[in-house]
Amino acid sequence: MKNDIILRTENIRKEFSGFVALKDINLEVSKGEFKAIIGPNGSGKTTLINILSGALKCTEGRVYLRGEDITGLSQHLIARKGMVRTDQYTQTFPNLTVYENLWIAAQSKSKLNLFKDYKSDRDIQKRVDEVLKLISLDHKPELIVSRCSYGEQRRVQIGMALLTDPDVLLMDEPTSGISPKEREDIINLLSRLSGEKTLVVVEHNVDVVLRLADEIVVLNEGKIIAEGEPDEVINMPVIKEIYVGGLAKWGV
Repeated sequence: MKNDIILRTENIRKEFSGFVALKDINLEVSKGEFKAIIGPNGSGKTTLINILSGALKCTEGRVYLRGEDITGLSQHLIARKGMVRTDQYTQTFPNLTVYENLWIAAQSKSKLNLFKDYKSDRDIQKRVDEVLKLISLDHKPELIVSRCSYGEQRRVQIGMALLTDPDVLLMDEPTSGISPKEREDIINLLSRLSGEKTLVVVEHNVDVVLRLADEIVVLNEGKIIAEGEPDEVINMPVIKEIYVGGLAKWGV
């Protein structure tokens, strides 16, 4: 797996008015890997996802996707090149149905025609039906998204991202702010995606990544302090030294 690097960063540094939020971030993600990024609040997790996705520009360093330098490109251009991001705050079309949200995302891969009846395009209909089943909302296609639960809206957002057919899917805290039952729904979805898609997931609930991730990266004060397989990382002396008594608050 390590020989097939799809996403790589080189000495990423991010400053905000003199405050160093990230420094010397060297990250490698292999095709098909589930890479989890954890760390306490303020460690730089979301800042890193913002830089990878193009929502923020780094102060120094480079980002490479499939060997291409994408540093400084806009979020829109990076998405077109195959790296898409979902946010911890759901971003959908709340007044449209679940199906319509997914159809709009599916049609983004072709020439968008908002006046076309989505039910008349068999190819898009097939793709949307497949994703509806994948996100376990095939029983609610005509439900208005604003009437969905927060966890269901999160799954709609993930489904929309999948319908753009990304090479890399970035997720910022996909299980935050939802009920335990809905968290299990997201975990089941991530489990189904694992190995099929390349996933880079920022997650506060460490129990989630212990169950799913191939590798964990731990950030603290803007630096990578540990990286490796989940069981290995959680038992590293540096983690125990810095987070004595603190892993419980992460859900471990």
